[in-house]
Amino acid sequence: LNLNGSGTIAGITNNAAGIVNLSSSGTITSFNNATSTSTLNISAATVPTITTLTATAAGNMVNYTGAAQTVKVTPYSNLTLSGSAAKTIGAITVNGILSMEGTATASAAPTYGAAATLQYNTATARTAGVEWITPFVATGGVIIANTGTITLNAAKVFNASIPLTIQSGATLATNGYALTLGGNFTCAGNFNAGAGTFTLNGSGSQTVGGATYNNLTLSGGGAKSLGGAVTVNGILNFAAANNLSLGDNTLTIGTAGSITNAADGRCVVTNGTGVVSRAIAAAGSFTFPVGISTRYNPVAFASLLGGTYTAAIVAGESPITANDLASCMRTWTITGTNPADVTFTWNSNDAGLSINPTSCTAWRYNGAWVDMGGVTTGSDPTYTTTLTGVASFSPWTVGNGGLLPVEMTSFTAVLQGTSALLKWATATETNNSGFQIERSIEESNVWAEVVFVKGAGTSSSPRTYSYEDKNLAPGKYVYRLKQIDNDGKTTIYNPNALPKVDAGVSNILQLGGNYPNPFNPTTNIQFSVPQDGYASLKVYNILGQEVATLFSGMAKAGHYIPATFNASRLASGIYFARLQYSNKSLVQRMLLTK
Repeated sequence: LNLNGSGTIAGITNNAAGIVNLSSSGTITSFNNATSTSTLNISAATVPTITTLTATAAGNMVNYTGAAQTVKVTPYSNLTLSGSAAKTIGAITVNGILSMEGTATASAAPTYGAAATLQYNTATARTAGVEWITPFVATGGVIIANTGTITLNAAKVFNASIPLTIQSGATLATNGYALTLGGNFTCAGNFNAGAGTFTLNGSGSQTVGGATYNNLTLSGGGAKSLGGAVTVNGILNFAAANNLSLGDNTLTIGTAGSITNAADGRCVVTNGTGVVSRAIAAAGSFTFPVGISTRYNPVAFASLLGGTYTAAIVAGESPITANDLASCMRTWTITGTNPADVTFTWNSNDAGLSINPTSCTAWRYNGAWVDMGGVTTGSDPTYTTTLTGVASFSPWTVGNGGLLPVEMTSFTAVLQGTSALLKWATATETNNSGFQIERSIEESNVWAEVVFVKGAGTSSSPRTYSYEDKNLAPGKYVYRLKQIDNDGKTTIYNPNALPKVDAGVSNILQLGGNYPNPFNPTTNIQFSVPQDGYASLKVYNILGQEVATLFSGMAKAGHYIPATFNASRLASGIYFARLQYSNKSLVQRMLLTK
C-alpha cells in the first residue's frame, strides 16, 4: 500500500507480510501493524501524523528512511533509522530493536523497554553519544555492533546490567576515553582500547570479552569471568570484591602490566585449564595474583635471566598424599623458561590440622612428592615459603619438612680404588620396605638400578646402611637413593644434592681385587695398563700349574679391562691370578669354596 497524498485516512491494519509506504504528509487516525512480518516505511520529509500506532508483535518494523524527519509516533516494537540525515526524536518508546542504519543519527534519546536492543548495522564509523548510551542508563537492553566502527567521544557509562556485543565485522574504539559497562562484554570483532580504562561494574555476573585492554578495572560486586583470551597491558585493578575466573582461557599480563588491590575474594581464580601468563624481563620479578574463590594465594617469581612464566592454583593437594594433614592444602602449577626464585603465599587457616608453619618447606611432584627445601617466614595466619633457583616447573605445594616416612640423616659416596662405597643413615623409619640405589653417568640423567637394600620396616632408633658398588669403569658417576614404602610409594632423598664419584681414567698398571672373594664358582676381576701393549691374565693353582687364561692380546690404556674366572670344574682351594705386561707382573690371591 503506497500513500502519497496528504489527506486523512480513518485507519489501516497491516496484516501478515504487508508493507505500507508513507511518502507524503497526512493524517492517519489509527495504524495497526499487526504481525511480526509487517513493515511501515516512512520516507516523507514531513512525517504523517498517526494518532494511534498499535505495535502488537515483537518483530514488526517501522522504518524511517527520509531526510530531516521527526520521529514522533509511539510506541514502537522495532524501529529503524536509516539514510544519511539526522532524525529528531520526540517522546517515544522502543520495546524491541532500534537499528541505526547508514549514517543516520538521532538528536535525542527514546525511552527503552527492559528487553530493548540498540543495534548498529552500518559500515560507517559511529560516534557514541546520546543516541546509544543515554537510553540504557536507566533501562535494560542489549547493545550490538554488527559492522562498522563505534568510537567514544567522551567517557561513557553503561548501567543496569546492559550487555555490549561487538560482532566479527565491527570495531569498538574507546578513543582513549573510559568505558564502564554494567553487563557482559562480548568481542568477536576488534576492540581498540587506546589509553582508556575499561571498567566492569555490574552487580551481577559479567563476562570479560576476549580482547586486549589497556587498563581493566573490576568493580560492582558481581563475579567476573573471561569469555576468551584476554591481555591487559596496563593495570588490572580489583577495585571491589570481584574474583576473575579464567575457565579455559588465558590471562596475559603485558610486560609493563601491574596488579592493584588483589586480596581475598578479589583475585584470579584458575578454575579450568586457563593460566595467568607474564613475560618477566632479565633481573625482574612479578607476583601472579592467583587464588581460590575465598583466598588469595599468589606466587611470585624473581628471575635473573628473565623469560615467560605461567601460574595456576587449585585448592588441596593434587595429587593427594597420605600426609595431606601436614600440607598447606594448595597446589600451584607453574612453568617458566629459566630458573627463578619462587615464593608461595599460603594461609594456616586453610592448612591441614598437623601443619607446623615454622618448619614448612616447598614440595615438588615428579612422580612422587619430593621435599625441595626452602625458607618459610611470616606470622599466623599468613606465611610465605621461598625456594631459590627453581628450574623444574611442575605441581608444587607447601608442607611440613621431613614428612618422608623415612627420616634420612645422610647419604654419601666415596671412591675406593675402582669401587664406590655408599653409606646412608636414618633417624626413624615408618613402613619402610627398603632402598633402591640407582646410578647414572654424570649429566646423562639416565638411571640404572644397582641394588635393593631391605629397610628396617618401622624403627624409632637410628640405623646405618652401606653398599659397595664395585668394578666401576673409568668415568664420573652420580648416585641417588630411592626410598620405597611398603605400599609402593617412592621418595628420592635430597634430589638437589646427589653424591658423585670420579673413577677417573686408568693410566697405570693395576690388577684389581676379584669380586666376590671367596667365590663359587665364578668371580670378576679387572686390570689396566699404562700404555697400549700386549698383556695376559692367567690363573694358576697352588702348585703353579696354569688352569685358565682370562685375557691374552693387545690391551688398550685408559680404561679398565674386565674378565671373569669360571671355576666350576675346579676343586676348592687357593688360586692366583697373574697379570703379565711387558717385563712386569702382578698377582692377586683368590679363594674358591664349594
